[in-house]
Amino acid sequence: MLYSSEKKDLKNALLFLCLGLFFLNLVFITPHGGFIGGQSFVSVVRSTEWHVYGEWLGVWCSFQIMLLSIAALFLTLCFEETMWFLRRNAMANVAIVSLTLPLLGFGVGLYYLAKAVF
Repeated sequence: MLYSSEKKDLKNALLFLCLGLFFLNLVFITPHGGFIGGQSFVSVVRSTEWHVYGEWLGVWCSFQIMLLSIAALFLTLCFEETMWFLRRNAMANVAIVSLTLPLLGFGVGLYYLAKAVF
């Protein structure tokens, strides 16, 4: 029998999984600026330049980088909650530390957003 705190952990894990898969689908189902030329959205946003204002393909691709980082964040949180439920405290702590990588990816997306807009 599950206690209420364990049910809450599982509900949080399921919520994080659903949100992570939603954002992951949003990134890979929507078209991006390099779709026609056969480029990835990362290469499109990396090719933007500072002196060109309002490069909207680069803006959308930088949003996709940020959405991909948010999806990775939610999927890592789902893994962390599952490890807490399974009483794997060491793996849960590793998952908490690894949350810095999606946050760094979000920061990179913000940098490329500023680069594409300004």
